Amino acid sequence: MINSNNFSFIFWLVLTVTVTMVDAKDETLVAGASGCPVAQAVIGKLKLIPEFSTDYAYMARLAYTETKFGQQAATDPSRKGMWGVDQATWQAARTASASAKQSILDQLDVDFDSLSFDDMDVPLYSALAARLRILTIETSSPIPYLLPVDLQANYYGTLEGDVTKTAAFKTAANDLLDENNPDNCLLCNAKARKRDILVVLDASGSVSSSEWRLETQFTRDLLKGFKISSTDSRAAIIVFDSRVTYKTDFTQLQSNEAVDSTVANLPYYGGGTDCNRALEEAAGIFSTSSGARMGESGVAQAMVFITDGGCSTAQGVRTLNASVPGLLSIAVGIGYSPRQNELLNIASKPEYVYMLNAGFSSLLDLGPAFTQVVCDKPVDRGSDAPAEVAADKKPEIMKFNNMEDIENIGVKIIATSQPNCTADVSWSFNFSTPNMAYNEGEKRIEFESDGEILIKGNPVYGATTNMPLYMSISTDDASPGCTFSVEVGEAETMGITVDPPTTTPPPTTTPEPTNSTEQLTTIERSAIYEGSGLKDKTDLTLEADQAGCEVVKAVVDKLERSQLGLTFDQEMMGRMAYVASDYGMSPMVEPDSIGIWGVKVWMLELSQSDASLARFYRPIMEAFGIDWQGVDSTQLRVPLINGLATRLYLTHVEENEMTIPQGQGAVGLNEQALFYAKYFRNESDEDAMADRYFRKVNARDAAGTCMTCDFENADSELLFIIDASVNHENCDITKKFVLDVCRKFRIFPEKTRVSSVFYTDKLYGHQYFSQSDRIRELEDHISAQECENMKSANESDMLQESYAELKSKDNRVRFSDATVKKMVILVTSGYNAGQVFNDEAAKIFKEDQELSDTVVIGVDEHHDDNSTLLPQIMETIPTRTSYGMTLDGGYAELAKSARMVASAICWEPITIFPRYLEQFDHPHSFTIAFKKIKTFKYFTDKSSERNAFNIEATTSAKGVAFFWSCDSPQPTKALCRGAAVVKPGEMTLLTPDRCPEVTYFTFANSGRLPADVVIELRKAKRRTPPLEA
Repeated sequence: MINSNNFSFIFWLVLTVTVTMVDAKDETLVAGASGCPVAQAVIGKLKLIPEFSTDYAYMARLAYTETKFGQQAATDPSRKGMWGVDQATWQAARTASASAKQSILDQLDVDFDSLSFDDMDVPLYSALAARLRILTIETSSPIPYLLPVDLQANYYGTLEGDVTKTAAFKTAANDLLDENNPDNCLLCNAKARKRDILVVLDASGSVSSSEWRLETQFTRDLLKGFKISSTDSRAAIIVFDSRVTYKTDFTQLQSNEAVDSTVANLPYYGGGTDCNRALEEAAGIFSTSSGARMGESGVAQAMVFITDGGCSTAQGVRTLNASVPGLLSIAVGIGYSPRQNELLNIASKPEYVYMLNAGFSSLLDLGPAFTQVVCDKPVDRGSDAPAEVAADKKPEIMKFNNMEDIENIGVKIIATSQPNCTADVSWSFNFSTPNMAYNEGEKRIEFESDGEILIKGNPVYGATTNMPLYMSISTDDASPGCTFSVEVGEAETMGITVDPPTTTPPPTTTPEPTNSTEQLTTIERSAIYEGSGLKDKTDLTLEADQAGCEVVKAVVDKLERSQLGLTFDQEMMGRMAYVASDYGMSPMVEPDSIGIWGVKVWMLELSQSDASLARFYRPIMEAFGIDWQGVDSTQLRVPLINGLATRLYLTHVEENEMTIPQGQGAVGLNEQALFYAKYFRNESDEDAMADRYFRKVNARDAAGTCMTCDFENADSELLFIIDASVNHENCDITKKFVLDVCRKFRIFPEKTRVSSVFYTDKLYGHQYFSQSDRIRELEDHISAQECENMKSANESDMLQESYAELKSKDNRVRFSDATVKKMVILVTSGYNAGQVFNDEAAKIFKEDQELSDTVVIGVDEHHDDNSTLLPQIMETIPTRTSYGMTLDGGYAELAKSARMVASAICWEPITIFPRYLEQFDHPHSFTIAFKKIKTFKYFTDKSSERNAFNIEATTSAKGVAFFWSCDSPQPTKALCRGAAVVKPGEMTLLTPDRCPEVTYFTFANSGRLPADVVIELRKAKRRTPPLEA
């Protein structure tokens, strides 16, 4: 290429790489593999295991202490692998929880119990053994924070049983903090990154003047690690007590000197602690008008929030999350006042919560650590403009979103700073931190002058569209100060051509969808379940010794649907199963406890001898075919019987001792933990058991399980009809209830939307979907409405008008998107209950199959034991698509019911009627998070030929399964009539049988990544008779 202006020659290097399955590289599974990139890849894999809490770089330090990332022999020749595993560590790892080993199998395809000690030469296996050994003691001895190094060094010495080894660990840890260490690829070069960093400082009255100086010194140390300027990283500050007392935005501090001087002289006032106000202020600072580079390619936003108070955060966090998606948030609690659950609300990951019980002096050790956390955040890169990258030994990770055609991606990388640069480039469509040891493709580029590389790739796991591309670029010591321009896009659009293949490829054809032959294992259930209706062929709730989250959820769902009259708390039942036995996956803490919930024999005997519980025996027989008084202790190994025994015993406790605490927030969870320790476990050391309950529930909630509904992806239209004919106090309770329900969901245009209307003797306070795209808009509108304490002359007329208003064109309900749940939530008092649903009002719900799901909440403020509010309502609406609840405790009970109602809305399947099947006669897509499900219900119309239907489905990731049932509203692998695997990258034909009334079907994701699923429902080609009950 000749430049006509100066006639100098520039040489361009153009390379072509095609990524196929054989190009995938994984040195973590190669015995004897060594080096920092291998260690980094292994540690990235460990983060996929939910049972492994953050290790604060301990695993990296351990590998470097033992073998310098495998580059030197272990000090003890009997030890194996990069992590220096000895026989004792390997044996201890084999006793670790079954749930962790199941996660390792699910996520990494490694059956740890099948490995031998000789297998520890494989880096991943060595690391798993070391980490599982730590897991066995982590509840009582958690891994210390990153700094000071002495804490982890002492931890290491204790584990090794030799305190003299602490010095070696300290040396290794300090070496890994040295940016000049040639073995180190883990240290991020913060000065070369672009970050918008907000530090929020607590200046309340509980912070002394000396502690305030420590807080500001920490901030100065943190920000010194970055290059502050308008074109590099930017910084902003918020100081708060009961109000925001000082703030700067991202336009005001344009240099490191300005930041240091400003922070050193920050004002301190002293006052209360209002975290919500500070968080709402933070949402405003993360905006383009305040200098934040929102959405700009190559820039990430981060916040460090410090407080020593036990303040509430929920409202502020919701505002912040809605305004700043993708924000990296670190939460620091000083002393014992901050509540861990409030800090978990703030932090973007549980590992970003720091509880510094030793006080403000601990902050000074964490400045450099936080610099690394903020620096390490992968940033999204737009594909429409080149991204500038300053590369070094630590790979710069780039994420290019939603590649529309990943079979034809072009990438140009140009050295922009100087010649003689060497760049190592690696990429992946499925792993977020690729490097030269673990990737789906890689290339080393050696530039004699400016250079260019072309990558044209195909994904490893078969998806073809809308996949993110993760790419890393790094250099070595021979290429200091190199910068690159990276551009990603469609190859042809970028003017990139590829030489045609030398051989003629075979003609391509589009295969017809075929029945999925890869079926899930079906286990025949025992004969114990003899109730009415079509029963599921797979019912693990009736098989002795079955375990797992899905089994627990199936039991809990059965108990809830059985209408036995038992007092019920679905969330606590799930928590108890996890605390007692990791959902049956781990040995019981107490040897005399049996089954998933750890029932003791005396608890079963009490449930059979307590005369007050005799009223449940007949309903149990009718619902499950179980003669409760004939159950013996050996049958407690059956999950359903174990769950029934648990629930009966808890009912005895509630009726004779105390009610179950609701367990909301840290205080409520602590009360629930004490209840569990005292009444269920009957431990001599109640405090220790309560602490175990508290810790395990927090860990479970942070990691997420199948018991937690996926509010983030619960795409819904929520239409609230609110009875405003109440006094002002009850009005405020109602408005707070509505907002608390909505806050559980992600309020966003393409996710969950909310519309509302208030009524007395007239309609008012309309809010259409287009007016409430964000939670803040919704909060402002609902809070501004006033109730009139006036009863409607005809409540039914008002209901019909409300319904018509919500369905109007102005509201723009997403009727055409059949994967969006559309629900009416009616909150009404019991004053004129009989008028709520007359024949005309009920006709709306019976004939309208577009808004088919209805939640009715009847608030019986009059505490009338003879109240017929709920029966009156439920008799007049189609119960197959609706459900309701009467709150005999009045509005005081309504105030506590938001969590329960939100969960009911979230779990309710999406309704499909045969007459609207044409809505599905084109592709519909939705996202399923890891360990989550999406459930539909298809109603049978016996007079129509459109009953029989087929489903064609494809998915972007491995691990998606299809389950269906005629009986269970949420079929899973534990409870279903049929199942199949949905294969990624190809169309799978799913053919559930015709059920007599309704067919429930679920898509479940057990893969390592969120899965995008595309489905089409079509009328079956031939009419088939429904199954007979």
